[in-house]
Amino acid sequence: VNNGDRYTCVISNAAGNGTGDSVLYVNPIITKDPNDTEITYKDPTGGFICCEAQGFPTPNITWYQNGTVLTDMANVTELESKPYTRTSTVNFINAIFNDSGSYYCVATSAADNVVDARSDTAYVTVQAVPERPVDLMAIEIQSRFIVINWTEPHDNNAPISGYYIFVNNITLIMNLSNQTEYNITELSPYTNYTISVLAFNTIGNSSVSEEIVNETLEDVPSPPRNFMNVSSNSTAISLTWDPPA
Repeated sequence: VNNGDRYTCVISNAAGNGTGDSVLYVNPIITKDPNDTEITYKDPTGGFICCEAQGFPTPNITWYQNGTVLTDMANVTELESKPYTRTSTVNFINAIFNDSGSYYCVATSAADNVVDARSDTAYVTVQAVPERPVDLMAIEIQSRFIVINWTEPHDNNAPISGYYIFVNNITLIMNLSNQTEYNITELSPYTNYTISVLAFNTIGNSSVSEEIVNETLEDVPSPPRNFMNVSSNSTAISLTWDPPA
């Protein structure tokens, strides 16, 4: 028995023969479901999801995004990969965030009284570098440390891995704990420090936050250096030293 074959039934009696023809139709079935896919924002190499269906006649495939028929077919390609089999592919080239969502395909037949088939749901996630951190500020300033915090930026669908902290335009710290507060230590008293922060995830680095400039507090001086007794007598002592560092 083959799809699409025509079958003839012949009935005979003494008065003669009667015939009837019929064609075997086969309900569509999904033979390949689309898979979850992560795609980098505006990546020219892009990504894709694929659906394959089989039946007789060869089924048509309709894509749905977030439960709504996908009407923009510019990035959809189709081919009859095998007899009575249609493969449909949604290509994501230079993907934007609106391409994210749930996708499934439905296979339909031109024949009457044939049941449609629906694929499993696949989730497409368009990812990008994080937005830049905002609201950077110093919440405590002392002579030898500054505590800063900031507001966590949007991660653009790829969780933030951590932050780089720049002090006087030098990358001093990479904070991998994914927190939004940090104590910058080992600073010098009564000194200006320019501070900024960027976030990073598996896609890359955000742009750098706005800079803040803070001055550490004054502190008691360190001890004099090279203190020594250079001469002494019964009534006087002569001492020398170098200024503190």
